[in-house]
Amino acid sequence: MAPLSSLVIARFKRLPRRSDEVWQGGVVRARTWVQEPDGSVRRPWAAVWISTAMHLMNVRLAEADAAPDASLALQVLVDLGLKFAHCRPTRLEVADDALGAQLVAALDDPEISVSVRADLPDVDRIVRDMEAADRDAPPPPDALDAPGVTVERMRAFAAAARDFYVAAPWQHLSDADLIHVEAPVASGFKYLSVLGAAGQTFGLGFFTNPQQFDAVQEGADPDTVLRDHGKWAVLYGPVEDMPFGDGDLWEQHHLPVAGGSAYPVAFWFGPDHELRRPRAKELADLEAILRVFSRSTEAEIDSGRWSHDVPSHDGPRTVKLAIPALLVPIDDLPSTAATPLDQAEELIYRTFDARGRRRLQLARRALELSADCADAYVVLAQANHSLQDACALYEMGVAAGERALGPDVFAREAGHFWGVFGTRPYMRARFGLARCLEELDRREEAIGHYRELLRLDPGDNQGVRYSLLASLLLVGRDDEAAVLLEQFGDEPTALWRYGRALSVFRREGNSRVARECLRVALRANRHVPQQLLADDDEPPDPPPASYTPGSREEAVICDSELGEAWWATPEAISWLRAQAPTRKSAQRRKR
Repeated sequence: MAPLSSLVIARFKRLPRRSDEVWQGGVVRARTWVQEPDGSVRRPWAAVWISTAMHLMNVRLAEADAAPDASLALQVLVDLGLKFAHCRPTRLEVADDALGAQLVAALDDPEISVSVRADLPDVDRIVRDMEAADRDAPPPPDALDAPGVTVERMRAFAAAARDFYVAAPWQHLSDADLIHVEAPVASGFKYLSVLGAAGQTFGLGFFTNPQQFDAVQEGADPDTVLRDHGKWAVLYGPVEDMPFGDGDLWEQHHLPVAGGSAYPVAFWFGPDHELRRPRAKELADLEAILRVFSRSTEAEIDSGRWSHDVPSHDGPRTVKLAIPALLVPIDDLPSTAATPLDQAEELIYRTFDARGRRRLQLARRALELSADCADAYVVLAQANHSLQDACALYEMGVAAGERALGPDVFAREAGHFWGVFGTRPYMRARFGLARCLEELDRREEAIGHYRELLRLDPGDNQGVRYSLLASLLLVGRDDEAAVLLEQFGDEPTALWRYGRALSVFRREGNSRVARECLRVALRANRHVPQQLLADDDEPPDPPPASYTPGSREEAVICDSELGEAWWATPEAISWLRAQAPTRKSAQRRKR
């Protein structure tokens, strides 16, 4: 900003001075985020001045990201007098010594004194009011709003949260593992699960009792289950997801953080959208719980009960954790199986009713009994967060299935393979391997596995054809995709019909047949175009566990299976948008 001219300052100095006028102001961080054209966000600086007697204010956002110099504060100050108050104050109150000195020099007005104070309550109130005006609901409280919470207490919490995030306990635990905090005994923090295994929400979620946890695991709406008693959570995210006061706290006091997406926030979510921050004692309990997870080993977790002495802001604490589901030794489970492989498969059947870490324990014990248990490798692969490691596990599962079945079964039963019950572990492992290879961009190898699965089981009890169709379209094997579509006929699923429409368009363009295929697909499910054409900044919905024909859930599955193939054909996206416009503007997907 260009400096103010001496003429403008002279006009300001000619304004009458009111003896009761005190103006508070300066340069502060605005409590808002501005989105840039490239999609990034920044929190702008703002110059703010408030007349404490006349209750007038003047605010201007800085255009650059860096903190502005005193010229913006001077401009907003002079504008408040010339354009709104039509007077000068007796005193200016600022929070920054340097700014105060610069204003004194720039104004050169002996009738206006400048004082420096630690806080500017009127400025803070205006900035918060501006934030509230931008929201449909009241702004969330800041961490320091809670009783007894200080900067140093938050520093201790931040360090514990950083260590928790770096340790990444979701490598070994998931939200399906109920953990009992046996000590310290803290109301609200007795039962919890670790968030992060799904790769979307990271942190800790707390439950009042095991019944609440079971209800959520069985599919009940979490908000409904926890509404009566509220729920605590420690969640991680980017700084723009924090309350603004928390962001200021991390920036001004240099609190530790594990990374750009690892800023921690602790909240109690109550009925009617009530939000509360942890008080001093609650914050200390959360700090201790976070610290024990950062020190826990996989072996300790598998033991089912473990403890650590950890430091905290309030002094050393002993934290004892237990996972009730792991406290029953696997060897104590009854078995009637005759062979080691039968015993191993019996343990795998138990995984269908088990959750979280217990499933992995059962699978590992099954492999100790028999290395030919293909389904054990499948269970371990499904829980693995590394694509490379998961792929290796699926490969071992395929090899185990081949050993268990023997070459005679492959020769004799090809064509109705799925009907032989003992072949299914092998089929599951091979299908999992193919899907994993796709995610690793090894689609030609995946297509070979899909082809072999369909040769063994032409009836396709696993739904292999859907994955194969998408892969063929992605690698440009359009003629083979057309043959596959004819092989399985005009089945009524939306996925198949939108796949057919895309296949015909790729071969014929905007032909009468292509348009008719798309009309048939739209009649099967009208929600699919909205999913396929979703905005770039909207994260994809996770595939649902079940769906009904024509539903939004089915559309999500269509997008998950076919979305990449549609977006690999830009002309098809334009065609779909023209033929089936949605309310959303579509941008190219970031997949």
